[in-house]
Amino acid sequence: MGTMDRNVKEKSVMLIAGSFLATISIVASAQAEEFPDVVVDASHSELGEPFLRNGDDIPIRDLQELSAGLGELSQEDVMSLLGAPIVPSVVGQDDSWLYNVSLPLPGKNYLVCQYRVSFSQQVLSSLEWRRPQCEHLFSELSVPAQPQKVSFSDGFLFDFDNYIVSSQGRSELRRVLQDAQSKFQSLSISVTGHTDRIGAAEYNMHLSEERAKAVADALVQWGVNPGSISYEGRGESEPVVNCPNIAGAELKKCLAPNRRVEILLKESA
Repeated sequence: MGTMDRNVKEKSVMLIAGSFLATISIVASAQAEEFPDVVVDASHSELGEPFLRNGDDIPIRDLQELSAGLGELSQEDVMSLLGAPIVPSVVGQDDSWLYNVSLPLPGKNYLVCQYRVSFSQQVLSSLEWRRPQCEHLFSELSVPAQPQKVSFSDGFLFDFDNYIVSSQGRSELRRVLQDAQSKFQSLSISVTGHTDRIGAAEYNMHLSEERAKAVADALVQWGVNPGSISYEGRGESEPVVNCPNIAGAELKKCLAPNRRVEILLKESA
């Protein structure tokens, strides 16, 4: 495994693994013989700015579209998907273009990978990751994430008979959103509000709709595209508990699981 491509970066800082070694040798693998190699003597000083590789945040879906377009996409098509290569002077030639691509890792980390795009007669002919760990990570990221359902029960997001999202509810919603954004390439969100059977059915329907809308509005405030969110209220129509032969405070407590908001997170079609 090469040193430079093992680097895991925070969004603001690139950490060079192994910089304390007397000499760092970057050796190309047999799978990527034509990638340029560098040998750096780090015995007297830290690696400088030229060796801090910054990658481009290219959507996985665009990289997948590139793979599907082998033998068809023109250089202009590739430029529209990836932007300019790191050596702009080669644009327009029947040659290979190099890119530095940031592939996301859990949390705020990412792996910077060299990626080569080659052409024959200005038509896309081959694609290659320099390191096998980059190819493996790209393959993992290309597998669609499974839909995920999150349910918030009574008293967490809202007080009883209220549709203002609580501070603890907002914090947890934001955490759920950040986690989903790291898993899904193109996130689609459905929010459904539910109530118990206490009170009039019409009022309960309205309350469930307002709660679902409040959650959707919070997600939009944090940058989610409104077009990727849908919400609805179903009132008391889908209970998870029935609580027969109970009244008063005990009934309210027993019916608590019915007072919930469910969020479905999935990859958009």
